[in-house]
Amino acid sequence: MPNAINQDGLPIFDQLGRLLSNNNNNDVTDVDGNIVPINQNGDPIDEHGQVIGQPPIGVRVQALIVAMHVNVNQAGQAPVMQVPRQPPVGYGRTPARANGTNTFDYTTREGQSIFRDNTKSLYRDNEDCFNLSSTKLNGFMSKVEHRANNAGWTIMNVDVGEGHFRNIATQYGEVTMDHVWEYVHTYDSAFNRADQDDAQLFACLIASTTTGAQETLALKENLYTTATGEKSGLLYLKLIIQESTIETKSTMNSLWTKITAGMPSMMEERGNNILKFNDDVRSVQKQLRARGENPEHLIPQLLSVYANCEDEDTPFHRYIETVENNYNEGTLELTTDTLMHKADQKYKDLIEKDMFRGSTKKDEAIVALTTKMEELMDTCDKLKSSGGSNHKSNNGSSNKYRKPPAWVYQEPNNGDPKSKTVEGKTYHWCPGNGAHKPRWVTHLPEKCNGLKNGSTEEKDAKTDSKATKKGEKEPVKWTTMMKATIEEEDIDG
Repeated sequence: MPNAINQDGLPIFDQLGRLLSNNNNNDVTDVDGNIVPINQNGDPIDEHGQVIGQPPIGVRVQALIVAMHVNVNQAGQAPVMQVPRQPPVGYGRTPARANGTNTFDYTTREGQSIFRDNTKSLYRDNEDCFNLSSTKLNGFMSKVEHRANNAGWTIMNVDVGEGHFRNIATQYGEVTMDHVWEYVHTYDSAFNRADQDDAQLFACLIASTTTGAQETLALKENLYTTATGEKSGLLYLKLIIQESTIETKSTMNSLWTKITAGMPSMMEERGNNILKFNDDVRSVQKQLRARGENPEHLIPQLLSVYANCEDEDTPFHRYIETVENNYNEGTLELTTDTLMHKADQKYKDLIEKDMFRGSTKKDEAIVALTTKMEELMDTCDKLKSSGGSNHKSNNGSSNKYRKPPAWVYQEPNNGDPKSKTVEGKTYHWCPGNGAHKPRWVTHLPEKCNGLKNGSTEEKDAKTDSKATKKGEKEPVKWTTMMKATIEEEDIDG
């Protein structure tokens, strides 16, 4: 097995000074095959999450040279393992990580600057600070994880027993408060880097939560106060998670239901917007992973939901059908992530070409029924206002033009289709360009050029102002008649 190396390209050793290796699953193991946990930099850590001391640099480089000579295959090819380029002195992906696992000297400007950067709020606007909302927990934890990586915090991997570690930012569902208590106890007031990282985390969380959230958490101050009286960032983070979630069996079942039997409802709520639907699925997946679940095998459910977004004679349906056939025949390898990515790309392509309707015959029937109901209610209102008589307009003609249904003026959201079918008619969203209000129309938007300067409408307005005298009826404007005709054509065809 190849020797295991850290992110600096150096081989790593266990507590007994033995070289560690990578197995077939790319896990770091010792000579007995036991898995050895590592931190974010790829360095081995002990049962308390502390970095295991490594041999001098000369010994580690020598191990690389030996590996080069040994790791030559029978065909005499070049060695697989090569000596990596050594990082410059003081190198780190971020300023904080350049310090390795050494403590910070807060008496220096550099140390004070690192503290300020690591502890500032996770949010640019204080109004966006986390308020213990369960719906915002995923986004909050993502920000915590990002800050932990930049700050080089060494305490995020918590020992959950039997030498197993879980990252509290991404696997918080598998980390209990007892796990965190025992872990924090190992470095509480130990005057080491972990102790400093914990203090930085606490300051960061205080700056990133609302006043209301802090007041709620303060009611349980004893849960994040250590034996030495210090306020622990790691304990505070676990309490935040507890207050933002209800960890019950029903919670887990509800999440699984959403991305299995509940997928059609999720798509319907998003109006067949593939991008928004896929984001919802990814969000539920992340919540399940944080609880130790493996929501990766969703291909059959996704294919079924995608196929039902549109009718069979549409480009998107045919594309999904082809993907499914190739997958079933074994000519296409798919994962849940790659399938969602393919659906995202195809959807964006069809939207750009105005070839995604996002509706089915069932949807059309519902819209048609809603339209009929609105028409009926409008008719009833007119009958009530006219006392049941045949209502006439001021010019003596019957009230021919009825009020269009509400959906006619509902502008599609960004990413939603700009065309749809209702009662067998195809409608397009048209901004009007001055000819009419923005609305769904049956004419092509590109042929709706609006009114140019000095248009008939302006001339009509001048004529109307001159012609309208005391006792005279105001003539019906040409533009008004045309708008009414357009509206009638769009709704009645």
